[in-house]
This record gives sequence, structure tokens and C-alpha cells, in this order.
Amino acid sequence: TGFFRTAQVNGRWWLVTPDGHPFFSNGLNHVTPIGTVDKNGHAAYHDAIITKYGSESAWAAAQVVRFGTWGVNSLGGWSDVGLFDGRGVPYTITLSLSGQNSGTGRMADFWSPGWVSSVQSSTASAAAGRANDPWLLGYFLDNELHWTKDWRPTEQLDFYLQRGAAEPGKVHLVDWLKT
Repeated sequence: TGFFRTAQVNGRWWLVTPDGHPFFSNGLNHVTPIGTVDKNGHAAYHDAIITKYGSESAWAAAQVVRFGTWGVNSLGGWSDVGLFDGRGVPYTITLSLSGQNSGTGRMADFWSPGWVSSVQSSTASAAAGRANDPWLLGYFLDNELHWTKDWRPTEQLDFYLQRGAAEPGKVHLVDWLKT
């Protein structure tokens, strides 16, 4: 097809490369030259790669070579895919449609027309310019969504109960509970 796709081959589902071969994505998430920023806003890893490679682009070229020796063949979510354009590396895009606050776990109001508009806008923006890109593997919709208690004490049901009486999610929840 000229694009990554899925197909059943000999009874097993596979990703299939743009030129028609079965593909097992062995990718890494968060491939970026920034690294962890400390409390003072300093990114020591970024400083080190600039010192060693001279530029982020040269660093990306070196990573493609390094990944080949490691058997890494794709870029997962949260990677700086723009640095790898034109380097023949399959990649994914992370959409984060839930609007989740990772610290609290609170998500957007899924019954709100504003959430629907936000999803339409963010997906259109993420897809812009990618319709003809054969290296795009696909999209992550979201990651590690917080539905019930974990290290964050508040569940989604509680977040909806805390919403204002006229908010669409709260209206939906109250109607559902009455029913």
C-alpha cells in the first residue's frame, strides 16, 4: 500500500511495512535530546550531546546507527520525531486525548462539547502533513489513564461528582444514577 498497515499472515496478525513485509516494531519511547530537566531547568544530557555531537541533528543521525546495532527499529511515543524525518525510521505520534493531568489523574469532561472540539483539533493538528508519510506507524491515543485509585487518591467517578451541577459530565452522571 505504500504505508504501514496490519494484515493477517499465516494466521497471525502483523504490522506490514510499506513495501509489504511483516514487521515487528521494537521501538523506544521518549527518544529526545533533552533528557531530564533538573529543578533549576538545566538539561545536562542535552548539554552533553551538544558537546559530543555538535547539534541535535548530528545526535539523531548517531542514534539511527546506534539503534541499528541494538535491534531498535522504531520510535515510540513522546519521541522527537521531527529530528528523525528523512532518516527512514518508523515512528508513532502521541495524541493524549483524555486531557489527563498526570499528577492528579483528573481527565477532561468526556461529555463536554469542548472536549469533542479539543479532540478534533488536536487530532487534525497531529495528522497535518502526515497523510503521505510512509514511516508513520500509527498513533497512541493516551497512556496509563487513571480510572481508579492508585498512588493518586481520587477516582474518575469522584472527579465527576466534584464537577459543577451544570457541567455535561455531571449532568450525565446524575441522570445515569437516577435511571
